Amino acid sequence: TIDSSINLSISQPPSKAKTYSLSTSTDSVFKSIGTLSLNTSTGVISGVPKKLGYYMFIVNAYDDYSKLIAVSNVSVQVSLPIFSYNIPDAAIINQPLTLSIKSKPAKAKTFVIDPNSVFNFQKIGGLSFNATTGVISGSPEKLGGSGFIVYAKDENGNNIGTSNPFINVSMPIFL
Repeated sequence: TIDSSINLSISQPPSKAKTYSLSTSTDSVFKSIGTLSLNTSTGVISGVPKKLGYYMFIVNAYDDYSKLIAVSNVSVQVSLPIFSYNIPDAAIINQPLTLSIKSKPAKAKTFVIDPNSVFNFQKIGGLSFNATTGVISGSPEKLGGSGFIVYAKDENGNNIGTSNPFINVSMPIFL
């Protein structure tokens, strides 16, 4: 997760490995992610990623004589923290519904529905979205399920969290 500490170690290090280094072809990729470092004695990668994305780089292992003895391809997926809504198992058509965020990201100032998923939110009908609180409320007008993406934004408008709520609207059940 972006802005969270990571500590990656080699699960089965070569028994004769004495030092580690980044491949020169991937050194710039490694440095672009954020404040990450490679411990040249243990091969442990640690630090705080600052850039979203999927990254791959190569770690080389050397023996006592500086001979290359192993190569490891390392991949890191840096993503936004996830927050969630209190979504019921089923929303009932034409009945009031309020979905609030279970744990709001600390620095969140506003919320926005991803422009590519606004249609999915709108096809439910009858619901409104509060950009200040992230609360979704109203009475759903159409049957079926729909998922969409909500981003939490900081005071500078940067995405700092994401949620993928799915609302399943059904008929009332009579017993």
